[in-house]
Amino acid sequence: MIHALQAPLRSRTMGPASIAGDSHLPCPICEKETNKTFRPFCSKRCADVDLGRWLNESYAVPSTDPEDMERALSEVAQATPKIH
Repeated sequence: MIHALQAPLRSRTMGPASIAGDSHLPCPICEKETNKTFRPFCSKRCADVDLGRWLNESYAVPSTDPEDMERALSEVAQATPKIH
């Protein structure tokens, strides 16, 4: 089943500095200052936490593809117990 992006959304201004890679944006995981080595994260730990969220499907990119929608509906129908 397709999950919506579950991470809290933060309001960030996408001005010219943000687009250019402003290093003053906080780490998306813990809000600490980012480290150039692990950008956009502050550490390897936060980068790994983010990767883990993608791998366990806590994050998902929404799709409007009809085949994806049909597959999701099929999975829900199979997972829903039938009442007799």
